[in-house]
Amino acid sequence: MPVTTNDTIKSDLRASLALVERTQIDATVVESVLLHGDLAKLTPAQKISYYNSVCQSLGLNPLTQPFAYIKLNGKEVLYAKRDAAEQLRKVHGVSIDIKAREVIEGVYVVTAGASLPSGRRDESTGAVTIEGLKGENRANAMLKAETKAKRRATLSICGLGMLDETEVETIPRAEAVEAPAAPRPKLEPGQVYILAVQPKQYGADIAVVDADGEEMSYPVPDRQCAELCEQLVQEGCPVTLTLVKGARDGKVKVKAAHRIGFSASAHASIDEPIPVADNAALDAEVAGEGLSPF
Repeated sequence: MPVTTNDTIKSDLRASLALVERTQIDATVVESVLLHGDLAKLTPAQKISYYNSVCQSLGLNPLTQPFAYIKLNGKEVLYAKRDAAEQLRKVHGVSIDIKAREVIEGVYVVTAGASLPSGRRDESTGAVTIEGLKGENRANAMLKAETKAKRRATLSICGLGMLDETEVETIPRAEAVEAPAAPRPKLEPGQVYILAVQPKQYGADIAVVDADGEEMSYPVPDRQCAELCEQLVQEGCPVTLTLVKGARDGKVKVKAAHRIGFSASAHASIDEPIPVADNAALDAEVAGEGLSPF
């Protein structure tokens, strides 16, 4: 059994202090970020800390990368991606409805209203030029205006004064900045993180990453199980999937998804799902019709 000495304790303490110094954000950097909105002066470790803090304050899962970095007017800032708006709507119960659609001098303008369960309301517009466009190009531009309006309304009512990716695309001289890689907690064999959920008419398609860092996608035929997967994305917890092969089409599909809990003291994995009362989605499985064990 190893013996803990004073030298060992001092060495561990020095290592801990060094880690704090590498990730700590000093006063001048805080001033640059908060007053001037410039993230360029942060170290990669500090950027990860800041990024995670923003996500935590909003109830978002940083593993899904809801924000990205962009260099604009000499400053490095965060902007919101599609996942940010989708998660914000679900986490905060944001309801969106279209108030108006109109064409003003060749510009298609959509006004979207957002509301919270508390009764608070907000409105934002999305506008794109459609003059001279026809057919599919015109239709895509009109859809983009509606998407822009919905996302801007979502960010506004949630108190986020940042750009959405639909706005970033139209800004000249805007430069994308590669985000520092955020370390994920280590997965055990058989565990995955759900990175994204794309709703479909039958349920959803999910993108996952396994313990080896390999990304894969699977269809989820059951709507209730798909809703559970959306919840697991936001929680950012490790997951085990029960996979089956369709008897008709032979495709591998998700039959069930289960949380994996971690002990805060021992960091040991728990092999069974964490029960949550009165949440039928946690035990959601497809009915099994046309499916066989995989």
